[in-house]
Amino acid sequence: KSSTNIKTEDKNLSSKKMTESYKEYVNATCLFLNKETKTLISSATEGSLQSNLSVLAIINRVKSFMKTSITYNENPGSISEDEDFAQWFFEDKKTGYDVQYAAAAVMMFRYYGIPSRYVEGYLVTPEDIKDKNPGDTIEVPGKNGHAWTEIYMDGLGWVPVEMTPEYYNVMEEAD
Repeated sequence: KSSTNIKTEDKNLSSKKMTESYKEYVNATCLFLNKETKTLISSATEGSLQSNLSVLAIINRVKSFMKTSITYNENPGSISEDEDFAQWFFEDKKTGYDVQYAAAAVMMFRYYGIPSRYVEGYLVTPEDIKDKNPGDTIEVPGKNGHAWTEIYMDGLGWVPVEMTPEYYNVMEEAD
């Protein structure tokens, strides 16, 4: 058997390189928007792209857009295979539920230069675990299926951000 001796400094350097490599990967894959989508978002937001905004200001701007410009509807209709989602959501329908809100928010965060991704999973609320003890099993019904957006922040990693107005204040959000 062969063994490898790695000095502590090398491990730290390797970790730093891995972090930088991951950041490069995130920026290469989680910022992409095609030109047509950028134009649609610019039109929908009335060209409100400002480079001097903080991440919190951008989160609030996207939330405000979703709350005031889009109608929550659990039956928004379907999008045809040849139709562009951004066109359908930002210009044509302007309606949807968590899936559409999360997907559109990903596009908007990317428009503002914040790496983002779409996530699906189950929402377990404080109400779902009320009267439960550590180690208890809970049943999570299918109706708890949910979609949300995550943004990438240096030094923190992926941070969930709720963009569907119907779900605001259901869970505590990160500061």
